[in-house]
Amino acid sequence: MKIAILLSVFNGELYLGKQVKSILEQKDVKLDLFIRDDGSTDGSRELVESIAATDPRVHLIIGHNVGYKRSFLELVNEPSMSDYDYFAFADQDDLWKMNKLAVLQERIVTLEEKNIHLPIMVYSNGKVFSNQGEGRRLYQRPRIISSFIDASFRPLYGMSFLINLPLRNILVETEASNFDLWGHDGCLDCNNKITT
Repeated sequence: MKIAILLSVFNGELYLGKQVKSILEQKDVKLDLFIRDDGSTDGSRELVESIAATDPRVHLIIGHNVGYKRSFLELVNEPSMSDYDYFAFADQDDLWKMNKLAVLQERIVTLEEKNIHLPIMVYSNGKVFSNQGEGRRLYQRPRIISSFIDASFRPLYGMSFLINLPLRNILVETEASNFDLWGHDGCLDCNNKITT
């Protein structure tokens, strides 16, 4: 099983190195990191190029500025994505715990045992930090999201979830004009749309 991590960056040089490090240090999973530079004017692209030169799991995609929603959509639509089983989304300023993907992968694999073709999304909690230190948890109490309708009323943060290939294929098969792709503040609904 292999996970594609999709990261869109725009002028994120300040945080990007730590985020990439936290992704590449994930335990007990096979992953590739696809970073789309969305027209950065700082040193983001050069930083990713230097990391990619030393780690074959890192792939840089250079684009012009289309905004984070369209940038993530372009990553999801990359032809090579059909070679992956699962997809995680990362913001340029996140930090991931070392077991984040292993925990999510274990959960999604368990759910797939019932039906390998079922579109599935699992999510984790996280913490929001500020310059003053640790802040609040993303989700203040445990939540059960039983449907995409439920998710529409209880938004999930993109950097917290993992989707499987069938759900990715729904995103790809749905014309870009039919939905907005989320950044870190959106969720899926029952119409196979992304809402923010």
